[in-house]
Amino acid sequence: MKKIISALCIAVGVISLTSCNEKAKLAGNIVGTWNSNPERIATADTRATTTIEPTLIFLKDSTSQSGGDINGYVKFSVLSGTKPQAAAVQPISVTADGKASITGRWEAIDDDEILVKWDYSSLKVSVDSDAIYNNYDYLTQQNSETIENIPMSLDQIINAQLSAALQTEVFNYGKIDDIKFINESTSMKCEINDKDCIFSKLL
Repeated sequence: MKKIISALCIAVGVISLTSCNEKAKLAGNIVGTWNSNPERIATADTRATTTIEPTLIFLKDSTSQSGGDINGYVKFSVLSGTKPQAAAVQPISVTADGKASITGRWEAIDDDEILVKWDYSSLKVSVDSDAIYNNYDYLTQQNSETIENIPMSLDQIINAQLSAALQTEVFNYGKIDDIKFINESTSMKCEINDKDCIFSKLL
């Protein structure tokens, strides 16, 4: 009986050690800065076309072999139509650029799976006021007089819309699954919210 118990203890120990090694290996490979291709997301403004370029930075704790802090960054560009200010005035379009950031924690729980816990209170969206452009009138190709009437809070409106969209459309996941490193670990294939994603490591 003692031999059986001893053998079971050894087996459990080997499995535990193997699991720890696999998680540590995944953690070692994923530490660094990973950039994704630009993609479009939906926002509350159905007239807007919003393009984002996400970047994930995985940092490892000095006291942990399988987890640490994660920083998310997004560069975004918005193209949106504005409502006519008067019946005789045609709509104009507005473009804006900016960036957003968020922090959180990550932990490798398997050889190909990572849990992520985002701190949504850390989410910051910054619209570049100097990069807001009011485009020409669609039909007349003239500068619309309504440009002068566009509220100065336009950047605040975009900020609010993007903040909501980033939480529901971008950083709305708690797991990165089916992680595979390819091209000598310079690329990472994974699944996020049942969507296949590819990230490139920035060296």
